[in-house]
Amino acid sequence: IFISSNSQRPILISSYSQRPILISSYYQRPIFISSYSQRPIFISSNSQRPILISSYSQKPILISSNSEISTLISSNSQRPILISSNSQRPILISSYSQRPILISSNSQRPILISSNSQRPVLISSNSQRPIFISSNSQRPILISSYSQRPILFSSYSQRPILISSNSQRPILISSYSQRPILISSYSQ
Repeated sequence: IFISSNSQRPILISSYSQRPILISSYYQRPIFISSYSQRPIFISSNSQRPILISSYSQKPILISSNSEISTLISSNSQRPILISSNSQRPILISSYSQRPILISSNSQRPILISSNSQRPVLISSNSQRPIFISSNSQRPILISSYSQRPILFSSYSQRPILISSNSQRPILISSYSQRPILISSYSQ
């Protein structure tokens, strides 16, 4: 076991593993750890270089923290998971689904989530665009919150549900009935 603490030299520890463990603390060089895995673990903390971790997975995991580079995680999935945090780029997550999940947080772009559904789910939060959700239904669900556009729900019903809240348009609800229900609230 070789440890060089409080110095510019790396720390090398090769205990309880077939491959050596390289840890470089308190400087800009990357940290290399290959314990309890068939592939090495590469971690570059407090730097602009990405973090690669491939433990408990057949594919490597790439994480770039505090940088403009996106985060790639491909654990427990057939497709890689791409996450770009604290940036203007969208977040792509494709775990446990046949289609990828696209999430763009803190931006004007819509959020697309297609997990556990045959059709994609589109959610645009904090924007004037409508929210489209088609999970667990044969028809899509359209929700436009905080906007003047109407809200369309078509879940658990044969006819769509149209709701336009906080607007001058009427509210149409056709759930659990053979005839549509028309309600015009907050309008003339």
